[in-house]
Amino acid sequence: MKIGTLGNLVDELVLRVIGGRGGRGGISFDRCPTVSRAKPNGGNGGPGGSVFFKVDSSLTNLSHLTFSGLLVKGGDGGHGGKDGCTGSHGINTFITLPIGCRVRERAIRNEVYDEEEEVEESDEQECETLLDFTKNDVEPVIAAMGGMGGRGNLSMGLNNHEYEEGQLGEEKLFHIELCILADVGLVGLPNAGKSTLLAQLTRAQPRIADYAFTTLRPYIGVVSQDTVFTMADLPGLIEGAHLNKGLGHGFLRHVERARLLCLLVDISKDSYLEDAQTIMNELRLHQANLDQKVGLVIGNKADLISTGEVLRLRIESLQRSLGLPAYPVAAKYGSALPLIVRHIEKLLAERKREIQ
Repeated sequence: MKIGTLGNLVDELVLRVIGGRGGRGGISFDRCPTVSRAKPNGGNGGPGGSVFFKVDSSLTNLSHLTFSGLLVKGGDGGHGGKDGCTGSHGINTFITLPIGCRVRERAIRNEVYDEEEEVEESDEQECETLLDFTKNDVEPVIAAMGGMGGRGNLSMGLNNHEYEEGQLGEEKLFHIELCILADVGLVGLPNAGKSTLLAQLTRAQPRIADYAFTTLRPYIGVVSQDTVFTMADLPGLIEGAHLNKGLGHGFLRHVERARLLCLLVDISKDSYLEDAQTIMNELRLHQANLDQKVGLVIGNKADLISTGEVLRLRIESLQRSLGLPAYPVAAKYGSALPLIVRHIEKLLAERKREIQ
């Protein structure tokens, strides 16, 4: 089975789900001494427990499901008893998911499921999106029904010695993806300074170092100025990410759910324009119009530019090239950050009105 990771974050897996088996119908007889022939009184078997998906806002990824062996079953129903007693109902099982999960059903190709099977790219077309958990107040949703209990000899008619076995529960495969939900996502090439910026704006504690790919999993923090919004430091991508190079699809999937994207560029590099275009191109190639979520360009490491005139020219070049507002910052020292936050607040308010 497939387990997808982004750093030590489990954000994708395939889960086998089986409803509980119904209980067997009972065989028993009421042997009353005053009646020549004993009457059947075996009760019906109890239904098997079903399996449900349920949102748990305290979860941050899917790692807890790996401890189940990627197999979740409902409880089996109890067997029918004497005196017409119905077997107990199998225990229902709940699969808890963090907010932001997308659940799709996969076809089971073989009668015997291969636990080493992985999700291939071609299998994606066979997946039907069933659930998209974007809120915490979603009611539990059924994943696999438990089987019906079998009839006991009381319900079987003339043949007193017959009973039914309980039905098997449903068996399904689900492809589960976690897509981080945040108001604002910071995107940029590795070592552009996203983690430093997030740490300055929020209480989040992302890993910060002076080398590429220090961020291997998303971090979310809360920014509070005039309004309150969440901001995610999303792992750096590289050219070819849409072809799954680097952190690839694992990174881009988390970008999809953000309401607004802020493009962070190391403006001290001579390749700052090329870097910005690389990011925009990767977003566009991954999903149509995903690049249109970018509403702001942040030129980081402005403190490393030799003169103010050079900095001004580079900011203007970014604005002309991308057609977006651009601001210089020195995230390491926290300079110009209140101005950035105010602009983000304005953009979020505009997009909220567009949705309404």
